[in-house]
Amino acid sequence: MEVFIQSIEGGIYPMTIESGTTILELKNKIKKDSRIASQGLLTFLDHDLTEEDGLTVEECVRLGNNTFQVTQVKDVGDEERGGAHVKKIRSEMDIKVILGDRRNFQCVKILPNKDMEFSPTKSLGVVYHQEGEENGKQTYYMEKFQMPGEGKIEVRRDANNRADVYFIPDGDETEQKLVGKVKTYEESRNSQESMLMRILGSKALGNMTKLVGVIGDFVFGGLEAANTER
Repeated sequence: MEVFIQSIEGGIYPMTIESGTTILELKNKIKKDSRIASQGLLTFLDHDLTEEDGLTVEECVRLGNNTFQVTQVKDVGDEERGGAHVKKIRSEMDIKVILGDRRNFQCVKILPNKDMEFSPTKSLGVVYHQEGEENGKQTYYMEKFQMPGEGKIEVRRDANNRADVYFIPDGDETEQKLVGKVKTYEESRNSQESMLMRILGSKALGNMTKLVGVIGDFVFGGLEAANTER
């Protein structure tokens, strides 16, 4: 089986492995590869892979992607930062916003001149271009904004008919114009990553079932032995 390893520096290198290779074995193989200069976290579909996941390389590849990335150790991510949430938005124009991260996101249509509420979020993306017609295969190009505190969002039309995003904190009318970062989210990756999460979840459930079984054998086996001795 052939997979590809993308290094921190951006190089992509083919690597031949056996079908039953575990994530730990793949990590060790990468460490010994002289082409890959810098070591770090091993990720697949934006998920940090660990040996505790219980995944094999083959299970990952079955999701339709055979590229693994070596990434730098992450700082606290944007979605993990605490203390800053918004759940209200008002827009002067018809727009779409992206809620969530690359692993699990949804696109929401915001109606013009109407206060709308959604689940509290620490970031949101305003879509400026969309490609694709088929559900599950669309690509969204957006500006993603981090929320500086508790409050609400207003989207206003500028002189060039583009969206300006303002943050209005709770209990204070002093507004702040936000500057976003350009991001691209793909529904195909979203569905692949959701499937990866389901696989991980089922494996965790399977391990828990095994643990319960072991505990049950220990408890009831002990009771049976005790009753036999009486």
